[in-house]
Order: sequence, then C-alpha cells, then structure tokens
Amino acid sequence: MVSNKDQARKLSRGLRRFSKKFFEDFYAGAEKAGRHPSPLEAVAAFGKVPSRATEEEWPPQPLGQPSVSAEVIESVASRFCQQAYHEAVEAWYRHTPGLEIKKGRPGRKPNVQLAERIQAWRAAGKTNKQIQDLLRAEGLSLSLEGVESYSKSRRRRKP
Repeated sequence: MVSNKDQARKLSRGLRRFSKKFFEDFYAGAEKAGRHPSPLEAVAAFGKVPSRATEEEWPPQPLGQPSVSAEVIESVASRFCQQAYHEAVEAWYRHTPGLEIKKGRPGRKPNVQLAERIQAWRAAGKTNKQIQDLLRAEGLSLSLEGVESYSKSRRRRKP
C-alpha cells in the first residue's frame, strides 16, 4: 500500500514536469511570434488548462491505478500555484533575451563609511568598547563583535 506522502510526492513530481513542459512550450511559441509575455501572463494561460479539462469529459481512470485521496490532492494543490509560478519565472528568464539571474553576494552588505570611521578611531587608539559607546551616542547600535569585524584588516582598503 502506498502512503499519502508517497502519493503526494509522485503527484507533485508529475504536475511539476507537466508545468515545466507547458511553460517551455508556451515561451518557445511566444518567442517565435516575437513576444515576451510576463510570468503572470504565462500562469494565467496555465490556469486555463484545468478549466478546459474540466469542461471536457475526462477519460475514466485505468483500473490498475489506485485512486488519490482528497487530502493528498489538498496537500499538493496548496503548493502547486507557487511552484507553477516559479517554473514560469525560470522559463521566462531562459527565453527572454538580455535577462540573467544575478546571484547575490552572501553575507552582510558592506558599510564602507562606517568601516572607515571605525578604522580611524582604531588608529587614534580607541578600544572596541569606546568605539561602541561613540556609535551608541550617535544612535547606531552595534555589538562588540560587530565593531571588531569592522576593524579587521580584510575590510581596510589597500592604498
């Protein structure tokens, strides 16, 4: 007997494969026509597929396959729209010329001005605690570890 979790995983995998193929075909056709529709337009077109299918008569389920319970369908349907939108965005990036997915740099964004001020105070002989107190007086809340990380040599600019 197949568990609900396995059924949901299998159903989700099949729907994802279907949506991926749909969006690839949709954007390939649109690209041939010289159009570049947004992912929202693609998802709207994808949303018409189930409504068309329900208007027509579904073929009966083969006798050899077990039926899927309502709770399995609910668990898959709750994530399906979000997954379909992600597939549409990925296909849009692949088929729209001049677009690329830019990867963000990991970690905190550097605050160069603050780092220069902290390094100037360190050069003047201030301790990390004194620098923290000066920053707190200006309204900036920074931990001792934060002050130490800004005063590290890897943050300093090379002349």
